[in-house]
Amino acid sequence: MIPLSRPSFPEASIALWLETARSPQHTRSTIAESCEVLLGNITKRSLTYLTSSCTTALHALLHGLRIGEGDAVFVSSYSWQATANVIELTGAVPVFIDVDESTFNMCPERLNDEIRRIEGEGQLRPALALVVHAFGCIADMQEIMNVCRTYEIPVVEDAACALGATRYGKPAGSFGVAAAFSFHPRKIINTGEGGAFVSSSKELHEVAVSFCDHGRSPHDKSDFMMAGSNYRISELSAALLLPQLRILKDLVEERQLLARRYLELLDGVPGVTPKDMLHSHSWQSFVYLLPEGTQRERLILDARKFGIELGTGTVAMPFTSYFRRRSFTEKSHFPSLTRLHQRTLSLPMYNGLDPESQMRVANFLAEYLR
Repeated sequence: MIPLSRPSFPEASIALWLETARSPQHTRSTIAESCEVLLGNITKRSLTYLTSSCTTALHALLHGLRIGEGDAVFVSSYSWQATANVIELTGAVPVFIDVDESTFNMCPERLNDEIRRIEGEGQLRPALALVVHAFGCIADMQEIMNVCRTYEIPVVEDAACALGATRYGKPAGSFGVAAAFSFHPRKIINTGEGGAFVSSSKELHEVAVSFCDHGRSPHDKSDFMMAGSNYRISELSAALLLPQLRILKDLVEERQLLARRYLELLDGVPGVTPKDMLHSHSWQSFVYLLPEGTQRERLILDARKFGIELGTGTVAMPFTSYFRRRSFTEKSHFPSLTRLHQRTLSLPMYNGLDPESQMRVANFLAEYLR
């Protein structure tokens, strides 16, 4: 079976993990701090902190920004459910924004429309834009930042999939006031579970870090300034992370090579291949847009018979049962999301994927879709 994803660790990660496992220090310590220095260099941010997941990183950032009841948080509509769940956990209201069908990312024009609508209704305070970089493709941050500056709304990047990606010569995580990353096994760098946030605001960083550490004061470790949680990463997970951060550039370049190979192999196959645009996509996933009318679930089942695992992309969050119960917004409010969410198909993508396997995947799709 050619898997959709195949997490792996370099030998240096395994060696450092074993060394750490045999040491008495398993809670976050010097290895985690070394990771944070490297992450700061990668993202061009001086304030970094490792967490137990990207979800907890986002939750801490929203807490640090004082997001809560009465606030509207404008969020990409096509993402893993965690992106909107953290908004719900603060008591704020997620306002979903339709996407650009060529990139799967938040549409700046629709963002502007929705902020204006919320302002006009006067029931919620436009408080934040939470922008997802879908599958490792950085959103149109230039236009999104312009919109948010107009309304004086801060921007946080959900860069779970985008570590190592760049746009306009800037790395993912360097555009908004803060960003969060994931080290889940499906991501380019894997610690089993893990995440991080980076920021440009000392005040935000200190509150978010305190929230992750039981509410402990950053200035007096014997005092507690709020009711917090334990969102810290372990030193064992940091030991897996550190050697991978050192080779991130090589890992991303290999993914880009794999993506170019897919683009060549799929040339002429019915459907729409993703666009690399004018920036460096990190290709956490390679998501293909099937022709209209394709029975995607049947295709996925048939692919398994040929030894190929395929996936469905991510989640159309406004269409899930939870958010349908929470909102009166109709599907007609999301024309692009409605057109694409049943047509996206994730192809096998992982470091170490061999050319023969990519050829098998492309040949299967060419035969199936012809």
